[in-house]
Amino acid sequence: MALYSALSKLQDVYEKLEEGFYSIADFPLPEDKFLNHDPYISSKLFDEFLDIIHELSDLLEGSRLIEEVLNLIEEDSPINNLVMFNEQNYAIDLTNKNPASYNEEDLSSVQEQSSQKAHEEKSNLFNEASEDIKRLMEELLPLLIQ
Repeated sequence: MALYSALSKLQDVYEKLEEGFYSIADFPLPEDKFLNHDPYISSKLFDEFLDIIHELSDLLEGSRLIEEVLNLIEEDSPINNLVMFNEQNYAIDLTNKNPASYNEEDLSSVQEQSSQKAHEEKSNLFNEASEDIKRLMEELLPLLIQ
C-alpha cells in the first residue's frame, strides 16, 4: 500500500516537473515537447520529489533504478544545482558586491550587468543539466510511473 501511494505521488510530481522542464511546441506538431531553456521548478516541488524518491528507496531497497535517479538529483548534481539556483538572488549578490553599485549614477548599469551574469550562470547550469534532465524525465522516471 505504501508503495502504491508513493508511486501515485510520484506520478503527480512527475507531471509538475514535466511542466517546469519542458515546453510544448504548437507548430509544426502540437505534441512536440522540448527542454525549456529557462526551466522553473520550485524548491518546494523539488523537495517533495526528493522525499518521494527517498521513500521509494526505503521501500525498494537495492533498486538500481532508484539509485540512478538519486544520483541524478542529489545535492551538487547538475539538476539540483539548476533547480536550486535563484537568478534574482544571484544578481542581487553580484550587485551588492560591486563597489560601483554605491554610486547612484552607476547603479542601473551595475544591476544590468549583474542580471546578465545571473542569466548566463543559469544558462550554464541548464547546459550542464540538460542531458541529465532528459535521462531522468524520458528514461528513468517513466519506468517507475508506467
